[in-house]
Amino acid sequence: MVEFLKAEEKAKALVDELSRKNFTAEEIEETLMELSGKGAVRRPSRSIFKALIDLGMPAIPSLIGVLKNENCTLRQAAAESLDRIGWIPDRGESGATYWVAKRNWDLCVAIGAPAVLPVIEALKNDSSSIRWDAAEALGRIGDARAVPSLKNALKDENSSVRRAVIEALGKIGAPAVLPLIDALENGDDDARWTAAKVLGKIGGTQAVPALINALRKSSVCRAAAKALDNIGWSPDGGEVSAIYWIAKKKLDHCVRIGTPAVLPLVDALRNDDDDVRCAAAEALGKLADVRAVPPLVQVLKDEASNVRRASAEALGKLGDARAVTPLKASLMDSNYGVHRAIGKAIKLLEKVK
Repeated sequence: MVEFLKAEEKAKALVDELSRKNFTAEEIEETLMELSGKGAVRRPSRSIFKALIDLGMPAIPSLIGVLKNENCTLRQAAAESLDRIGWIPDRGESGATYWVAKRNWDLCVAIGAPAVLPVIEALKNDSSSIRWDAAEALGRIGDARAVPSLKNALKDENSSVRRAVIEALGKIGAPAVLPLIDALENGDDDARWTAAKVLGKIGGTQAVPALINALRKSSVCRAAAKALDNIGWSPDGGEVSAIYWIAKKKLDHCVRIGTPAVLPLVDALRNDDDDVRCAAAEALGKLADVRAVPPLVQVLKDEASNVRRASAEALGKLGDARAVTPLKASLMDSNYGVHRAIGKAIKLLEKVK
């Protein structure tokens, strides 16, 4: 209560100064900050805004200053006060600052370059929805000056904001390629996926090495492969090509590649997608490379029956007697199709012996 009374007294003193037109913009903003919390504008602050409205045009510079304040409620109150005075925002930075406070992002975009700095400030707002809107607006404006701030915003705690930031960088174009590559390499799964998609549109050859590396990450490999397609990159028939075709789920191409595809296919046996694991086992059976025997034996314990069956069939085709003992250990598989495939593989391998 004591603090509230002190606030009332300070507000009254400033209102008295305002009535005599004896004040500075800094004094007004400083007093408002001292009197206001992060919630609604309290009564002492409302009395100051009322006095500023009564003051009319001479109060406009002070209210424009408050529009830049970090306190959202003060910015909104300042914008409403300017409305009541009848101020018409210009198409410069002050006007953009006003529209940011009013959250009218379309008019910020219409202002263009002068709106960049005010909208960048909104990237620091406590509200994730405002940060999202600010990122989206910066992308629509397309000014390269926003790139450093958008790069910093890639660390935003909110995943939707990070995604909006990546989309904004993509709209800005070439100056944003390096931050997008960083997002592809170091972001979370969602950020990497979005970054790969955007780099496919604007990255050009500069993005190719990072996208090739991303082919090895199951969470983003398909987006990376599509991005490489969009850039116009073509596989050359080596190990990287095999990784590319695995990402596109076209593992028959790996069989055509031959020996260089063996290790990528072995890695694919650990893929999250059981269809990819199954296709990898089938392809390894066709390549007849005994390096695949130990990893295929491990896959006999896979949770997916189609993968276990494909592994047994591949081991039978490879003709390596080392697989007989583990196959016999798996013969009692509960799935009839797997059980039958294991039996056939054992017969084939015993003939080899």
